[in-house]
Amino acid sequence: MNKLYRFQYFSTDKSPSLHQVRDLVNFVELSTLLYNEGYVYEDSFLNYPNLSDKQAGLISFDENDLMVLTTRPPYTDTFQRRKIYRTDHIYEKQLLKQIGSDVCFTSLSRAVMFLHKKLAIQLKPGYENRASISFYIHSNKDNKSAGYKQISDYGLGSERNWKNWNSISKKQRSCAFLIFHKAKDLLPRMLYVFGMGGEEGLIFSRILRNGLWEKLKINFDGPSRFVMVEFDIEFPKTLPTNLNFINDLKYDVILDTEIPEINKKE
Repeated sequence: MNKLYRFQYFSTDKSPSLHQVRDLVNFVELSTLLYNEGYVYEDSFLNYPNLSDKQAGLISFDENDLMVLTTRPPYTDTFQRRKIYRTDHIYEKQLLKQIGSDVCFTSLSRAVMFLHKKLAIQLKPGYENRASISFYIHSNKDNKSAGYKQISDYGLGSERNWKNWNSISKKQRSCAFLIFHKAKDLLPRMLYVFGMGGEEGLIFSRILRNGLWEKLKINFDGPSRFVMVEFDIEFPKTLPTNLNFINDLKYDVILDTEIPEINKKE
């Protein structure tokens, strides 16, 4: 069996306690899938926001080890009100580079997502206007989660100019991502599975567990890969006591492609 690690962000930047971690249940949903792929949980890298040593806790990874991140990486969170705080640890710097403007996203925060042009042009026909998306941040009568607020084709959306954005229909939808990178530099194989908010990430993890993982034919011996999935975010009228309501949510895989930039560098 190969070793499985978890890259862990915390829910506060003010001297968090050991248990104040983000999106742990999302990881639990994925763990069954990863066990079937031959991975057994080994440990977590605790990415404390107040670490003074930016190279603390480096791990001697084996060739086939896998590290999983189930929290949205804070790529452009710096000036956002709702943010995940960066630590500037060397692992974080390298993982942000893997999903950054030269590869996957030109902007990624709780409020907006802009795809890299080379990915945007590969969106499924009919979904070209998902190249740039803004998301609701606060609950209101139209939205109870990180649902779509406005959408745009590539090159038309701007965080400072909303004139060319289009409002989405009242049907509440959101999106999530599965990104796989082959081992590079200090990082082992990396698997990113996240939504724009915690609920969306959990919904997506259950969708993967419900059969999408098998349909995607995830191959950790294969090339680096980028998958974008759009889904309904309808919640039960009463508080759910399990996640079975997710079984009925409709979803669409709107982008599934290799990431050639990374593969060529290896």
